[in-house]
Amino acid sequence: MSGATVGDRPTAVRKKPRGQAARAKPSDPVTVHAMADMAWETAGKGGLYLKSVRREQDAGRFLGLVRIEEGVRTGLHQHQDVATSYVLQGALTDYAGTVTRGQAGINFRGDTHDAIAYENCVLASRMDGPTLYAADGATDHQLHAGARQAAFATLDRSRQPDLNVTVAEQRPLPTFVPGMVMRMVFDYAGTGHDRRMLCLQLQPGTAMPPYRATGLVDWFVVAGDIAVNGRQVLANSFVVQPEGSEMHAGSGHGCMLIAWAEGPVQWLDGADRADPYGFPPV
Repeated sequence: MSGATVGDRPTAVRKKPRGQAARAKPSDPVTVHAMADMAWETAGKGGLYLKSVRREQDAGRFLGLVRIEEGVRTGLHQHQDVATSYVLQGALTDYAGTVTRGQAGINFRGDTHDAIAYENCVLASRMDGPTLYAADGATDHQLHAGARQAAFATLDRSRQPDLNVTVAEQRPLPTFVPGMVMRMVFDYAGTGHDRRMLCLQLQPGTAMPPYRATGLVDWFVVAGDIAVNGRQVLANSFVVQPEGSEMHAGSGHGCMLIAWAEGPVQWLDGADRADPYGFPPV
């Protein structure tokens, strides 16, 4: 998988301009970020690397690839909001168990752990808020956007620090579009957010009716191809759809993607269809 292999060598930490994001025309706010065209950046510790599409230090929000080399720990940290990752390569282990290729790992607010990669690991990750590192200074890097050292909140011992979901085992739900199925991965219940994380699969020749996003939508194209507002997008790419942007999409030869959606869509033709991201009818 191009751009997601541990053999790629990182560059030094630097602020990489987002000018590499492809645009169909200046008026189109939807951006495409091909990970094969971006260099790995060090995260302040040997064996930890990032390809950042969105990194908001103040809010602690992140979207991009995370790479953890064999034998490297993340260090003890506590999540202050939801963090989700889809494992593209390898596995990551904490005291509750192991999340492995093809699974989604989900962390809730207050989840506290130290994870280690016993094999090279690459994640497509999205963080919705900041992370705390242990106040003793033992964790000292920039893996998590906006992280700071502070005393942890009281630990919740009633639950595990992560929820691991095998995406392929989730029930495929038919959609309004012939040739497209949806697997719900995480509905954000109990988090205070009305968002969705899911997997969409499009058979060859399948097109989605055009829509307008009422909230931010992020895609990671895991495999195949999909045309996005006239641009051909291949595997190992992120697509960022800001609130209010329009999306015209279809796959020529089949596609699998992971989607994060912060609101339902509005169909541009005004039709009464089910929401492609699993939100209830408005």
